Amino acid sequence: MRNLTIALIAYKNINLDWLKLLKKKLNARIVISFDEPENLDFTQFCDNYLINDSRLGFGKNRRMSMILARELGEYCMITDGDGQFPLNSLEIVKELLFQDKWEIIIPQRKNRNLKMKYQDKILNRLPFEQFEAACAIKILNNPNLTLDFDAQPGLYGFKSEITELILPEDKNWLADFEITLKAIRYATFRFADVEIDHSVQEITHFSIEDQLKKLKRIAKCFNLDLTKVYHETQNLFPNFEKKIMKEILSKLNEND
Repeated sequence: MRNLTIALIAYKNINLDWLKLLKKKLNARIVISFDEPENLDFTQFCDNYLINDSRLGFGKNRRMSMILARELGEYCMITDGDGQFPLNSLEIVKELLFQDKWEIIIPQRKNRNLKMKYQDKILNRLPFEQFEAACAIKILNNPNLTLDFDAQPGLYGFKSEITELILPEDKNWLADFEITLKAIRYATFRFADVEIDHSVQEITHFSIEDQLKKLKRIAKCFNLDLTKVYHETQNLFPNFEKKIMKEILSKLNEND
């Protein structure tokens, strides 16, 4: 019998209604790596949990969740505890993983609704994420990928045996980007179209400062000229977002 472990990460709160459904409907062990939980209501709906009294941060917590999943299951799935992926999306990943044809399943969110805080505004972050996809394509030197490529879906299904190959080193927002690149380079993979719950993604903690740090890490870790990538992809950005992207590149060049 196949042994699936779903490892979730959470900060302060978790989507409890979604977690209850996950526990009831999906035949899997559920483990949670939780930063600074406000209460312990979640404990009755998971099999194992790790409480971090001080915040690990996104990247460290994602890495921890992968290690926990590897130790507890032959087949692993990792995602966030906000419930952005409905159960049918998780089922798609599970079914493909259980076919034993690929070492990792990389979902592609077909209805992304990404937000970013900028001063007193909430912006559409999709152009920035597509720019990051363009960076990934450059790094991988893979012309078969397009700018619609979802390089950081926030959900993966993989066999425990390849965990070391795809573990991220980044401590923050670049972790999923790193997982995807490592998976494409070092493992047999399959893309899978999935849907997300828009209502969950209306809430964001991602800021323009986070975007700046993320792009700075991409440039440094992969020795990539972001200005060159921007000149090739600037038509992605509406006028206001184009102005912000130029500000980001200017700050990156100042730091250089």
